[in-house]
Amino acid sequence: MFVKFKWLLVSIFDYFKFLIFIFSIPKNSKFLIVISHNEDSNGGASVVLNELLDHMDLDNYVVIVLCKTGGDLIKQNNYNYFVYQYIFKFYIAILKLFSVKAILVNTIICSGAVKIVQKYYKCPIVWWLHEDIDLFEKQKNKLPNKINDNVKVLCVSDTTQKIFRKFYPNHKSSILHYGIKDSYSGRKETKSNQFQIGIIGMLCERKNQLQIIQLLKRLPFDVANKVKFTVIAGTWDKDYKERFLLESKNFNQVEFIAGISHDKLMGMYNEFDLLLCCSKYDPLPVVVTEALMMKCLCLVSSGCGQYKYIENGKNGYKYEVNDLDVLLNKIIYIINNVNNKNYILNNARKLYINEFSMDQTIKKISTYLCLK
Repeated sequence: MFVKFKWLLVSIFDYFKFLIFIFSIPKNSKFLIVISHNEDSNGGASVVLNELLDHMDLDNYVVIVLCKTGGDLIKQNNYNYFVYQYIFKFYIAILKLFSVKAILVNTIICSGAVKIVQKYYKCPIVWWLHEDIDLFEKQKNKLPNKINDNVKVLCVSDTTQKIFRKFYPNHKSSILHYGIKDSYSGRKETKSNQFQIGIIGMLCERKNQLQIIQLLKRLPFDVANKVKFTVIAGTWDKDYKERFLLESKNFNQVEFIAGISHDKLMGMYNEFDLLLCCSKYDPLPVVVTEALMMKCLCLVSSGCGQYKYIENGKNGYKYEVNDLDVLLNKIIYIINNVNNKNYILNNARKLYINEFSMDQTIKKISTYLCLK
């Protein structure tokens, strides 16, 4: 309750700042309105949105970012951020007086904002969805009954698109992967006597990290002695974490790291011989895209959004999430077969460039928003 009250106070203060700002802008200016649920760097969708805005050429537009709650990302670029919490309609009432050329709405959590903007605007509206079924279910009572024709729905992966179709079977949607800024400057592999496997992401049932404990119980002794699993999680479900730590303490091969900086994580892709993403459902895990970009070998489950793009032995490896036998055999095969590794890693990076690079995302979303 205190947190909501805090953001309500911030939104009222921001609204008066907004009024001062908006009436200082020439009336003939072109506006791009961006709507986000928050500006917290702990949320992948918010980070992706800010990265996108930071790399788009928007010099011809006045960019206003309206966010339900604030966060540390507000300080990271020069756009005009305002918190709206419960007073979104007040902002829209003023913005109707100006020339809004396009609106970008980020995440299912902003479905209430979509209801409002599609009522008042005929300009291109893009609604970019990143979520899994849990958040759709939580938001279902707030979803628009009908989505107008000028609203283009974009989903980050097939996984999200399939969920969207369950709620809106008659509204067309398209796939738009988020883009990741290219940080690759050459792979610098570190020498180790062990085969290093990284597992990165929130420690929870959905991310399925307990599967590696099942895997270790079945690995042949000689293989188990070669591997090290580094599990990195900055956030977690408390009960799941306790269970994971309890079960993993019997295995010296498992190291748990409770969060690291993103810069350090980028360096660790060079240390890993393999990134394992064992999620039960995960629309488009950022860590897989980053690994592809950094030429880190990937093994992904069928629950990952990138699964459909991975070809075994060509640009990575994949397995059905519930098939432990296949996962076991894949791990053993990868450890024992390194001759074609460079071929696979080069193709992995090509996959990143063609499907998940920042350039391709900017081109596509600029087209959908009709930005010139």
